[in-house]
Amino acid sequence: MAYWTFNFKGKDYKFDGDKQLTLNTLRDIKRANPEIGTYKRFMDAFGEIDQDAIAWVIRISKLAAGEQNVPPVEYMEDFSIVDDFLVDLKFVPDAPDVLDPTQDSENESAQIQD
Repeated sequence: MAYWTFNFKGKDYKFDGDKQLTLNTLRDIKRANPEIGTYKRFMDAFGEIDQDAIAWVIRISKLAAGEQNVPPVEYMEDFSIVDDFLVDLKFVPDAPDVLDPTQDSENESAQIQD
């Protein structure tokens, strides 16, 4: 599965929306921020660098990393979106599928016959 990595305040985190945006997490987001409270809307907002989505990504990632006493997003300390978050944000795409070795042989045979 594809995911995002980032460094926030000197710590490395991982955000995997497919795994971390659970039913209860999305319900929490919807209560606090109804406009981004669905999976699609949240991921769209994150892609648009929406400040509320970014705050939730940081909170979700901190909790997933096992951190204790993570404040709700409305009480999160102020930070620079660019300098403290975007500067180290990286997308890690899905790993490529493993090729079937027999398929390569068949393709080579077909090319030789042509």
